[in-house]
Amino acid sequence: MTISIVIPVYNAEATIGDLCDLLIDELSLFYRLQIVLVNDGSTDHSCVVCRSLHERHPEVIDCITLSRNFRRAQRGHGGAALRGGRLHRHHG
Repeated sequence: MTISIVIPVYNAEATIGDLCDLLIDELSLFYRLQIVLVNDGSTDHSCVVCRSLHERHPEVIDCITLSRNFRRAQRGHGGAALRGGRLHRHHG
């Protein structure tokens, strides 16, 4: 069974890595995981961290980077990207 988890990321460079590592450690024993990180116009280094996470776990983590912060106006954007079947992957 595959579980898809969509995580909105906004200025989370200090925490997103630990969260992804925890999810992978706890859930990958029982499920095939897909983690989609939606970087919502962060002003810190969240984008770099998300790319690094994708490079470390390309089979599990995908990244979507929005050009600006959509916050509440565009809630559900990550889910729409999944339903449309198109994920924008960062490739080094």
